[in-house]
Amino acid sequence: MAAGPVHAAAPYGNLAIAVSVTAGGKPVAGVPVNFWVKETGTDVPADYSESIGSEKTDAAGTARVARSQGFFGLLLPGRTVTGYYAALVPGTKVAGVTYCARQTPVQPLSCGTGSTCGPMPPLSQGAG
Repeated sequence: MAAGPVHAAAPYGNLAIAVSVTAGGKPVAGVPVNFWVKETGTDVPADYSESIGSEKTDAAGTARVARSQGFFGLLLPGRTVTGYYAALVPGTKVAGVTYCARQTPVQPLSCGTGSTCGPMPPLSQGAG
C-alpha cells in the first residue's frame, strides 16, 4: 500500500485522499480499504483514530475518499485532524487471492496554511 501527504484548502473544503494497492508490483482492483484519521481535541483520548469511510480500489489499484465538503458532518466541531492512514480489510478475497491486513504509516493531513486540519468549525459554517 502506498499513501502520501494530503492538503485541503479548509476543513470543510474539497478533500481527496487516495491510496494505491499493489501485489507483485501490479495494481489490485476490488480490494476494500478503510480510511482513518488521527484526531485531537477536548475529551479525545491520546492517539485516537476515527473511521471516515471505506472504498474499493479501482482498476488502477487506487481507493479514494473524495468529499466536496471535507470533514463536514464527519467530525465533531473543535476536533483537529493530525494525519490519516488506510488499512486493507483483512481476509478480503479478490480473484481467488485472500489478502492479509495491511496498513499505511500515518501520513500528514493539513488544511489551509496549517500543519494540521482544524479545529473543525461549527457545522453552521459548512452548510451550503
